[in-house]
Amino acid sequence: MIGPSAFANCFSLESVDLSATKVAVIPFGAFWKCESLTKVLFPSTLKAIEDGAFAWCEALTTVDLSLSTQLETVGANAFHHCTALTTVDLSHATNLKAIGKKAFKDCSALSRVFLPPTGPSIGRYAFTGCKNTLSLGPPLLDLSTAAAEVPASPDAQPEEPGPSLAGEAIAMSKRIKREAQALAQCKVCMTADADHICQPCGHQCGCGGCLGEIQGRGDSCPICRGPIASIQRVYR
Repeated sequence: MIGPSAFANCFSLESVDLSATKVAVIPFGAFWKCESLTKVLFPSTLKAIEDGAFAWCEALTTVDLSLSTQLETVGANAFHHCTALTTVDLSHATNLKAIGKKAFKDCSALSRVFLPPTGPSIGRYAFTGCKNTLSLGPPLLDLSTAAAEVPASPDAQPEEPGPSLAGEAIAMSKRIKREAQALAQCKVCMTADADHICQPCGHQCGCGGCLGEIQGRGDSCPICRGPIASIQRVYR
């Protein structure tokens, strides 16, 4: 399982291969603003790419969803501002039901998107800012201006005016910061920093006092329930 914002702002991360995993959901902001990320391979078990999962990954060129036949949703802003992305092939995702609003907004190099024959609903502004002529299969849609908009599906509700792009980025940044702070807290006392890891599993999940007590009682890791042979402090 991947947690929300798990790899957000990992500036040195260059590729992610999930093809051999059983990951079903890429959660909110999981790889947000991984500025060096160029390639992602998704697993056959994938069912959802949630809001903002790969937003602002400006070096991302390859999104391999060829195994992801169970994919059902691509969330709002999922690939927002992935400016190097040129092609997205969703044709194998035969269970795809929806592409969320602004999912590929401002992907300025995007020129080809292959959709499955089931015809998923497309949220408002999903491809706004795609400055090339964008082929979604027949017919060819001309998105040559930044104001262009792929029409919403017939069942979609009118969208209320939303926050500006800067406002969205600030809101996402604040949420990621809150979630990162929560992840950095001891999972036992929830007050001290999680500055110790359990060995041999390697989970960084608690402070020295709490994990020392757990080890002393012969209890297991709070995350995976594996045995604790020792605990070790880590420094940031």
